[in-house]
Amino acid sequence: MDYNVSMISGYNIVAKIANNVAFNVVITESVYDFKVRMQSIVQVNYGHDKYLKADFTKDDLADGFLSLGDVRNSWVIYKVSLQISTAFESGVLINVGDAVAQGRLMSQAMNNPEEVANYLTNPDYCYTVTTELKIFFAGTSATGAGKVIVYYA
Repeated sequence: MDYNVSMISGYNIVAKIANNVAFNVVITESVYDFKVRMQSIVQVNYGHDKYLKADFTKDDLADGFLSLGDVRNSWVIYKVSLQISTAFESGVLINVGDAVAQGRLMSQAMNNPEEVANYLTNPDYCYTVTTELKIFFAGTSATGAGKVIVYYA
């Protein structure tokens, strides 16, 4: 059985662990002890952040959404970053989510497109089927640009 442990001091760990094996994983300055009953050690993978990213401008608002790409079964979304690099005019709303729940990962109440800033959420949401993630827009503006990065494990 695979175990995903997301974001332990900046790393992801995926491991299959032998029967009653206790081991230490040292990452930066922290030590983590694990003891589990499983089958055999297959892989311990120290990976860097995995993410989906999309840049957008005022011109994308008219379409109503912009695709970030697909997440797969069992992927956990642990962080969403909305970076507004050029402010939008009043009335623009931005949500990040999927077709079922447009604000599932970041709702419009969690950001302000009128301000140049970086907005972060930690939804800790696990998808159970392959799902297309989208940035949803409402409103119009003569100015504005930004980027969304969705981090997953």
